[in-house]
Order: sequence, then C-alpha cells, then structure tokens
Amino acid sequence: MNTTDNILKTIAELISTNRFRVLESDTLELKPVPAESGSWKERHKSVNAFLNTRGGILILGIKEEGRGHERHYVFTGYQEQAEPKLKEFIRLFTDRQGRKLDLTHCFPAPEVKPFLNGRVAIIYADELSADLKYCYIEGVAYKRVLTGDHGIGDPEIEAYEE
Repeated sequence: MNTTDNILKTIAELISTNRFRVLESDTLELKPVPAESGSWKERHKSVNAFLNTRGGILILGIKEEGRGHERHYVFTGYQEQAEPKLKEFIRLFTDRQGRKLDLTHCFPAPEVKPFLNGRVAIIYADELSADLKYCYIEGVAYKRVLTGDHGIGDPEIEAYEE
C-alpha cells in the first residue's frame, strides 16, 4: 500500500468513527472540489507552494470542518467536470518574468481513486529543481510553511538567486 492509500485509509477511518486527527502538513493538503463556478485559486496556491518548497500531495474531495472538539473531515467527492482543471496544473505556473513554464516533469499523472461511496482526485507535485526556483501563480510565488501557503517576498527570492 502506498503513502496516498494509507492517507485515504486513515481519513476513511476518521470519517466513519467521527474522530479527528491533524493530517495536513507541509506536504499534504486536503480540499473540496469547487462548485462549477467556484474558484480554484486556493488549490493553485497550494500546488505552487509544494513546487517551491518540498513537493506535496493535494487530495481533492475531502475537507476539514469545525473548530476545537467539533473538527472533523467531510467527504465531498470528486466531480467529473473538474477533469480539465486537473489537467491544467502543468501549464498554470510562470517564471518571475511571467513566461509560462512547462512543468510536466514535476507532475506525475493525477489520479482519481475510489473513496467511501464516491471518488477523490489526487494531484502530486514534485519540488522544482534548483535552477527553476521559483515559479509563480498570478504573479506571486508561494512557499509551504507547516499547513499554510505563504507568499515569498522579493528579498527572499533575490537572496536565493545570489
């Protein structure tokens, strides 16, 4: 059983027992698939941060809800209309000058896997090689810090380039 299968098994157990355990990390993000007219911006930011940091896995179709003792995971499922959005990840990102990057080599094939009474989609993003650091989405480069995506300032990027 691979890492993703283990994660999905753990989430299924947590959902079925109505328990919660923090699973998101600097290399794992869980997000619902946006409604048809919904924004994919947060998903793009997370994948950009994975590329600029250590790589990571985005699982679409599961979300975290509630606060404190009320926190739990909700299975929202993968929706077929999202397929074009899954395929576009390899073409979304640019370099500092705004030129589109071909990052095919950073994206193993996305997967759609059975989960509970439906399916989830999985996007894998490998870390960019040192010569490609950093990539941008809508003019901003993000990095992953713990479970959050944070913009990288020009001073940090310039220090890296030196």
